[in-house]
Amino acid sequence: MTLTVQAMTSSTAHPSVGTFRALSYSFDVRTALPDVAALVTDLLHDLQADPGPRVHRYELRREKHERPYAAYVDGQLTRRVGTPLALVDELLWHVNREAIVTPDPRIAIHASAAVWEGQGMLFPAPANSGKTTLVSALLTRGAVYVTDEAALLDPSSLRIHPYPKPMWMAPTAVRAVAGLQSRLRPEYRSLSRVRAYVTPKALGTTAAEGPVGINLIVFPTYRKDGRSHLEPIGRAEAVVSLARNAFDLTRFGRDGILALSALVERARCYRLDIATVDQTMDTLHALISRKPRGYV
Repeated sequence: MTLTVQAMTSSTAHPSVGTFRALSYSFDVRTALPDVAALVTDLLHDLQADPGPRVHRYELRREKHERPYAAYVDGQLTRRVGTPLALVDELLWHVNREAIVTPDPRIAIHASAAVWEGQGMLFPAPANSGKTTLVSALLTRGAVYVTDEAALLDPSSLRIHPYPKPMWMAPTAVRAVAGLQSRLRPEYRSLSRVRAYVTPKALGTTAAEGPVGINLIVFPTYRKDGRSHLEPIGRAEAVVSLARNAFDLTRFGRDGILALSALVERARCYRLDIATVDQTMDTLHALISRKPRGYV
């Protein structure tokens, strides 16, 4: 299924879809393309927010050009593309990039995170380690979504602030999670694109509404062969691994390292090899079942 394109008759050239916040990056999206507006509204539902001190404006237009779909940010053309879905891709990519580089008083960790059966779970790892696949599989089992890419650690409370952006998943990752493909929006269900977008709503769950505590820190690595394997690691190794996955730790200096150390002190820490999603879910469920609920 593809997006249909119609002209929207309105006294406003580019009606507002809404105002959103990605980490500390506030932005407004405007478009006169109804189906693009509907898709953006759905995908960014969990990022809706009141305007911040500075709101950046995105305008998604159709113009007379061989690549007719254009994305503008604060009045400046950023890219022209050939399809409405590619226009939404450009919006989401640009927003996420700006969110990551916008200064924030919290420590950003490259990680996915969820709350499952009362346990706050953090999965720090580099790209292509299975973070998004892991958290999407947890959501199909009723977990609450926190983030699939950037976990914001408050150095004072040691709680993680949510960044519930739509999950970006390659076709192979979608196929790895049983039943996920059928839950995608029709535009992405054929898996004919480089990525599909998944929201917690599509998986029958919700995004966290506020900061969560972390009980488990699990460092995942995807393995093509073998079985899923989990082993505990020492606190010193966990702090070093967290530091490696922090986006801009040098900005926080010694206080940043102390915050990571304090987070590790409150959690159980493991290394996880991911072979198949089902095996991994069984492994994680056995792990959280061994500890009473708390600190969420």
